[in-house]
Amino acid sequence: MLNLRLKMEMFPLLLAVGCGLMGGVFSGELQGQAVGDRVVVTHDFETKIKNEVVGKVYDGTIHTVLAVDGNWCALDDIKGWLPLTHVMGMESGEKHYTSRIEKHRNDAAAWAYRGMVRFEKGEFDKAFADLNESLKLNRNNFLTWNNRGKILVEHGEYPRGIADLGEAIRLNPKYSRAWFNRGKGFYSLGDYDRAIADYNEAIKLEENNAWFHVNRGSALLEKGDLAAADADYARAAELNPRISEPHIGRSNGLLSAGKLDEALQMAEHAVKLEPKNAMALNTRGWLRFKMGDADGAMVDLNDAIRLAPKLPIAFNNRGIVYIEKGEPDNALRDFDRAIGLNPATPATYTNRAAAWLQKKDYAKALADHEAAVTQGPNSPDAWNGLAWYLATCPDDATRNAEKAVEAAKKSAELSQARDWSCLDTLAAAHANAGDFEQAVVVEEKAIEIVVENKRADCLARLEAYKSAQPHRHTTAK
Repeated sequence: MLNLRLKMEMFPLLLAVGCGLMGGVFSGELQGQAVGDRVVVTHDFETKIKNEVVGKVYDGTIHTVLAVDGNWCALDDIKGWLPLTHVMGMESGEKHYTSRIEKHRNDAAAWAYRGMVRFEKGEFDKAFADLNESLKLNRNNFLTWNNRGKILVEHGEYPRGIADLGEAIRLNPKYSRAWFNRGKGFYSLGDYDRAIADYNEAIKLEENNAWFHVNRGSALLEKGDLAAADADYARAAELNPRISEPHIGRSNGLLSAGKLDEALQMAEHAVKLEPKNAMALNTRGWLRFKMGDADGAMVDLNDAIRLAPKLPIAFNNRGIVYIEKGEPDNALRDFDRAIGLNPATPATYTNRAAAWLQKKDYAKALADHEAAVTQGPNSPDAWNGLAWYLATCPDDATRNAEKAVEAAKKSAELSQARDWSCLDTLAAAHANAGDFEQAVVVEEKAIEIVVENKRADCLARLEAYKSAQPHRHTTAK
């Protein structure tokens, strides 16, 4: 049985690069932008509701179009409206900043802005080169340090990115976005306590930013604090009712609580708000899979990948659906793609191991479980997957009673014995080692906290242990 925890890693591009740095007014070209499109703002503008100024958007920032009304548009993370003539698609935006650079080679801001547009287009090397050039021209610009750190984090180079963001914070400790982006770096490393600490600082400085609450909610969810996570998601939805991410987060919280029907309803709402949001489609697809609708899940995940071909979690989740459909070769291709996009995610190695197990390649499955632990030494799920494999693998030569118990204890310790799945695995490891009395004790503890749709499986294993029968399984956990 596959047991992937969907991680909510929010990367809303682009957080502000800066404003007013050699940037004059530019009357952008009207491009008929539609809801869901990614656009770059071409100069500073005070956004309005009717004639009242309610916010500000900055030259070089990248956003998603949330609504269009005539020649005006509303953007994510921005209150109010601005003219469509002030935004461009990525191709036109790159040409715009290239023109600025050609006219003024020392325009540090233009180099930085073009770099972020190029990163949005998936051109990491070009983006990094542009930001390096910007820093050569001005090493004291905390905004550029922030943006280079941001793209390093989003490219999976977490230590370097965190270092850059630390420099941004040193130069301007009151810049909330640097705290927020560094929090994302720590989150990606699985260091949820430091992530929450950085998100706390960001929220102190900018309490009404919906994204800050979304990301803190995700870190709290990873730590198992469902109530606090839901409170952050609810606050984010209150602050910005037009974005789908708070509802995606709440959907994941409901999933963690085993409330699948409510989780699916929340995911449906997220897709309704933003039909082109790949993460919303990914979330709904995952819920459909969890509820037994593999075909519906495949439709959503295909759409998510079409909209965001560099979203690793969508490839990861589609790989799991392929396993369920008995197509391990397709699953392996998706897991390889996910690992290529983000090699530091332990869950993907655990899931690729499931594909190898389906092909009965026990050595490669074990290698991937060990890789998951290497990538996530503090991940209870990684240790859980390794322990389950070593305890229940049908191949006699692969099972290892001593290492299975050791890994299962590590998983239970990391989860503070609050995860039914980790306890269930520990019981299986004790049974495999011949200690059926302890297996019964631990399985009963797992049953006390198991989600409802897994209760029958645990009860069946409990009866087997009472009859001194170890558990063998042909799929991964």
